[in-house]
Amino acid sequence: MIDTCDTVPYLYAIANVRKNMKTTTYLVIKNKQNGAFMLNFVSLLLSFTDIFVAVWVN
Repeated sequence: MIDTCDTVPYLYAIANVRKNMKTTTYLVIKNKQNGAFMLNFVSLLLSFTDIFVAVWVN
């Protein structure tokens, strides 16, 4: 079991990543040339980050 104090930075990291993803997604939608590829990459990265953090915290 991990202390809440140890978990907090990771929660902030997740929130930060999510915010960055939203910005990236917005930019991708605005500039639709590589839109499909970038969107797939972003969602892949997002799921990877979630998995990594979940494994790391547990």
